[in-house]
Amino acid sequence: MTTYSMEPAMLWHVAELAEHMRTPDRQEVWAAAHQEPEQAAYSSLLGSRDARVGLADGKVLCMFGVGSLTILSLTGIPWLLATKKLERHSRAFLRRNRGVLADMGNGYTLLRNHVDARNKAAIRWLGWLGFTILPTETYGMDQLSFHPFEMRLENHV
Repeated sequence: MTTYSMEPAMLWHVAELAEHMRTPDRQEVWAAAHQEPEQAAYSSLLGSRDARVGLADGKVLCMFGVGSLTILSLTGIPWLLATKKLERHSRAFLRRNRGVLADMGNGYTLLRNHVDARNKAAIRWLGWLGFTILPTETYGMDQLSFHPFEMRLENHV
């Protein structure tokens, strides 16, 4: 039986995540910011106050968190980068950890970011979590179609 865990994300998780990052996430971080997987994971980790890593039998499935535009901002920027292994474990892992989003939203009135329109799995996951997926707009370094997504939070400040 697989053992799932959620832990604070650490710098040593970045290399494993980057090495095994799924193709849609690689495409998305490149289109948005021209970042390689390791750079995207590292900057996302450092820009978040409470980044976490999801593990299956000690192997990285994903890393996620919420960043801020400024230290006083009430808008959080949620992100998730995943390895190819998450696809095999997605249902079991996500069911066990759905409540984590509520904790990560503390201190924000709005969570908002963009997702590459080609990243169908991420769009489905965001909808399942309760985010509103907005119509596509041109976004990022490559000016491709991305969906803004958001969740308004009440009583989190």
